[in-house]
Amino acid sequence: MANIMITKRCNLNCEYCFANEFVNSGDSTDILIDDFKRILEFMLSDGTEKRIGLIGGEPTLHRRFGDILDILLSEKRADRVILYTNGILAGVYADKLSDSKFHLLVNCNDIRHKESLNRKFEHSLRILFERLGDRVGLGVNFYKPDFDTGYILELLRKYPCKKLRVSISLPNSDNYDYNPLEYFAEVKPGLFDFFRKLREIGTIPYLDCNILPPCLVTVDEMLEFSKWGESNPFVTVKTEHTGCMPVIDILSDGTAVRCFGLSEYTKTNIKDFASISDLRKYYIRTVDAYAVNSVYDNRCKGCYKFKTAKCSGGCLIYKIDQILKKQAGDNLL
Repeated sequence: MANIMITKRCNLNCEYCFANEFVNSGDSTDILIDDFKRILEFMLSDGTEKRIGLIGGEPTLHRRFGDILDILLSEKRADRVILYTNGILAGVYADKLSDSKFHLLVNCNDIRHKESLNRKFEHSLRILFERLGDRVGLGVNFYKPDFDTGYILELLRKYPCKKLRVSISLPNSDNYDYNPLEYFAEVKPGLFDFFRKLREIGTIPYLDCNILPPCLVTVDEMLEFSKWGESNPFVTVKTEHTGCMPVIDILSDGTAVRCFGLSEYTKTNIKDFASISDLRKYYIRTVDAYAVNSVYDNRCKGCYKFKTAKCSGGCLIYKIDQILKKQAGDNLL
């Protein structure tokens, strides 16, 4: 998967924003249409990538967002376009988004205290579900142990969304000092309580990004959600490979990062690569290959799940110091 960041502007200021290095940073320039076409050609040219993600900031704030949708509609090499949006303005573009090529992941935030924005958001959701149906997905970022899930449960009772993307995120702060395993353990009770409430209303969660390490989930806890069958999110945690392939995010000037979580450490430029697959191989070689043998906690060293690549221990940002040390050691050879 590869994404194009088409604007750095956003109409929200989320505590957990993983793109906060860029979003609302003072550089509010939208991507130029010619630059968008150039990056799109880079992503599609070798035929290995058929899905395109539109990200921001908030993509719908781009002054020529409708034109960008038209370009993608006419691009036959792109089978699917995923719009990552907070949903507030997405309904304005429902006519164009009604094409089967477009899918939306609406990242839901608690904006009930912002009455004007919340009205627009709920109006937009109604339109999107009416026009796009199950091509609209909802997502939530569980970013602190005492995270209040009331607003998302309220939304799920209103709108016909049977699955919910759940990402365990982190609050943005320069002051926190934590061990990831301890952070996961802190978040876990609230997360499980949330999943129980989801079960009551018939919504199935799926874990995406920074997945809970399997050592923190017991068999009994996994069986508690057995009603979900193969959709039980803890089946993934306990039995499947939980690493992540590089999700490449490309900015308007051609700067690429392996993902926004690693943006500080993985910047390069697409002009130095022949194709998107060439760039992906570069990230696998320079980041992921080192991450496989890197740990952030000594308890992980003897773990069978870690040794058999069934657990990456969460986001690679936790391992970045070890990854950088291994890179530096190889560069000295």
